Amino acid sequence: MKLLRQIRCAVRKKTCDCFDKEIKQVSAKICDKNYSISKVKEETTQMNNVLLNITTLTDLMRVRTNIDITDNYKLFVSNKPCSLDPSNCKEYYRSIKKENVKLRNIYSNTCKDLKGLADIQSDIKRLYRFKTEENFNNYFFQLGRDKKDKLICITFNMNSFDINYTPTLFLSYGRVKETHSRMYLKYLNSGKLEIVDFFSVKKRIGHGSLMLQSLISLVPLLNRKIDSLNNELFIELNRNKSLPREQFERSYSYGHSITEIYGTIYPEGEITREVLTHFYNLNGFIENGRLVRKI
Repeated sequence: MKLLRQIRCAVRKKTCDCFDKEIKQVSAKICDKNYSISKVKEETTQMNNVLLNITTLTDLMRVRTNIDITDNYKLFVSNKPCSLDPSNCKEYYRSIKKENVKLRNIYSNTCKDLKGLADIQSDIKRLYRFKTEENFNNYFFQLGRDKKDKLICITFNMNSFDINYTPTLFLSYGRVKETHSRMYLKYLNSGKLEIVDFFSVKKRIGHGSLMLQSLISLVPLLNRKIDSLNNELFIELNRNKSLPREQFERSYSYGHSITEIYGTIYPEGEITREVLTHFYNLNGFIENGRLVRKI
């Protein structure tokens, strides 16, 4: 029986119907890919644990996302003689090729968080024109996942917040080639934050909702900045004359803490007022038919 198998194998080799070499190479690639998947899963778990404790954008930009996984499939190539039945050789080769393709897709999907964060880090540097992560000490950020389970990051430059300036909230979801999803804001001394304009590049995957909800976390930081600006202005005004604090707080120059977010609903193209009202309402930003959120 063994001799017969050897004869059949020899004949197949001569007719190029023997897949012994190819089977060993693909089998080795499967072993190597399983190892790589295991390694990426381990690194992703570590990264996600680190992200749970991140408190500054500077720390986020320092999170390691690159892992060195070389293609070592040749180390897994077997030198053992083939033990397959010649009649099953071709079919077995087809089956493991399919398994290898499947593993490649699994590997690509397993890498999505590491690659997603790496792309976000790169995009944020490009967005703010910074070359290193050392420049992000005074930035608000909020990580999240959209409806496709893809990592996103919302950022806001706290240094840009000023009564005479319209600061912008940005959303990064990878290497953005087109215009960023963004929200233009304006602060009023009366204690209101206006959504001047707002658009999401990617529709119906949760980016708009994530930006809206991030305002709830951003406002307390803006109120601290307002307090700081008030104190700086009060000190400046008191250099030449004695100004009671109570009088300063009643003046137009005094900035009140934000207690309300508001805006105007602008229908555009196929997006009707009803659709927008429904969207804002789902996110808790509608009151008596108006775009308003009390803080």
